[in-house]
Amino acid sequence: YYTGAASRFNTSSLFATVTPTAGTLTATGTQTLASGNNFFWIAYDVSSTATEGDLLDATCESVTVGGTSYPLASPNNTVA
Repeated sequence: YYTGAASRFNTSSLFATVTPTAGTLTATGTQTLASGNNFFWIAYDVSSTATEGDLLDATCESVTVGGTSYPLASPNNTVA
């Protein structure tokens, strides 16, 4: 997971890493939020032996700040 205040994806701000499994994953990290929009990206490290045509799918549905969980306005917002 990567994060930042700019809408352009970059890998300079690693937020957290998780071990892939089926079901719900929780990424825990620390990030100072900027005023206005903040962005979180999910990136995959796909095995070189992965089968072509298989599906990878993920959404970031909420963030927790100061112990309070906030749903995201567009959890399925994707950019190809």
